[in-house]
Amino acid sequence: LRQGHRCVPWNPFPVDYWTDPRSVLRRHPSPSSRSLTVCSNHSGAAALLRRVDERVRVMLHSRAYLHWYQRYGCEESDFLQALDTLKTVEQEYSVGARGLSVGDTRGVGI
Repeated sequence: LRQGHRCVPWNPFPVDYWTDPRSVLRRHPSPSSRSLTVCSNHSGAAALLRRVDERVRVMLHSRAYLHWYQRYGCEESDFLQALDTLKTVEQEYSVGARGLSVGDTRGVGI
C-alpha cells in the first residue's frame, strides 16, 4: 500500500486499515465476506492543497468575505500567513511524491 499510494517519507504511519467481519455487500451476502477500510496519507494531497491555495488567493485578492473576519479581529496578514503555511505543506507533499526527504531538492524545480 505504501508504494501504491506514494506515501510521504516523513510520516511514520501513512497507512492504516480496519477490517470488519460484517459484510457491507447486501446483494451477495456470504459468510466469508469482510469489509476493509483503508486510510492513507499520501502525496496525492498535493494537488488538492494546490487547488485550495489558488482559489483562496483569488478570493483574498478580491477581498471576498474578508470583512466578515475583520469584525472578529482577523486581518489579511493572518490569511497570508496561513496561506504561506499551506504552501509549505503542499511543497512537502510534492517533494515527498518524488521520493526525496524534506530539504533535499535534488532535481526539484521549486
